[in-house]
Amino acid sequence: MPNRAQRRREARAAKAAAKQERPGRKPESGKAGDEQIRRLMADLEKNGPAAGLPGIRAEAEAELRNRAQTRDLIMGALEKNGITVDDLEKEFERGRTEGFRQAGMEIVQSCYAGICIALHDEFGFGERRCYRALKACDEKIIWVLHHSELAAELLEKTGLTLDWEDPVERVQRIRDSEEANHAESERTEN
Repeated sequence: MPNRAQRRREARAAKAAAKQERPGRKPESGKAGDEQIRRLMADLEKNGPAAGLPGIRAEAEAELRNRAQTRDLIMGALEKNGITVDDLEKEFERGRTEGFRQAGMEIVQSCYAGICIALHDEFGFGERRCYRALKACDEKIIWVLHHSELAAELLEKTGLTLDWEDPVERVQRIRDSEEANHAESERTEN
């Protein structure tokens, strides 16, 4: 069974690999996707099939042309009904905002409940102490101007940081990792 440091390294490697796979994904919808399609089509017309890879290049070209034709058909049908790209983008943003509004309160309630349950299970907090802890937490959240203020205060007071990009350990001890990095660098020097 790998230890925690090995699991973290593996998770970071997987995260880095996922970031490297991004260029091969399908273009996003909207202006950025349209621009990417135009750029790729111009590149194909300019350079033609790559020497040594005509089969792969031809498949990629056919897929790209199919996506461009499909996009043009869909946009043509929408434009016939008076729907523009700007209309689509506005509706997307409205839907995203509404979805966040509807899910936001449930997410916050889940976070508060998780904090309270952890305090109860791990530290034996009863109703009064859980109430006091959640009230203090809620006051900090209400009066903060930006989330980075709370993150900086957490780091300063406790040496902990929150890294939502790390899939294994989102709450991290900075001082311990600095000590581990220092110890590892000393080992490699000797």
